[in-house]
Amino acid sequence: MSDQLAGLIISLVVGILMFTIALLIRMRGPVGLLKNIDWDRVSDPHGLGQFASVILALIGVAIFTHGIFLFALHGDTSARNWVTIAFVVVISILSIVLLLGQLRYQDKPLSRKRNERR
Repeated sequence: MSDQLAGLIISLVVGILMFTIALLIRMRGPVGLLKNIDWDRVSDPHGLGQFASVILALIGVAIFTHGIFLFALHGDTSARNWVTIAFVVVISILSIVLLLGQLRYQDKPLSRKRNERR
């Protein structure tokens, strides 16, 4: 198996895995599948799940597309470099959008527990 074919297969599998996770979040709901979120502060869990699933699906499509372009352009190193730069920029932008968009749904104030002592 050539390196180009192995890279294509790995990219396709990872892209499909990301897309599958996005579908699971959309169907099952975000609770339990999204980590590091204070669910007491989230005003719209369903909206957060839809937002996260869209961004994860876009990341999966970007990985899928990157693998196809690298396989198709295996002889042209200049084009491969440009495709990789574009891929890194797209993934970085989507990651930042995901992190900032998560804050949009955590808009409830922190709850103060009255019986808690320090």
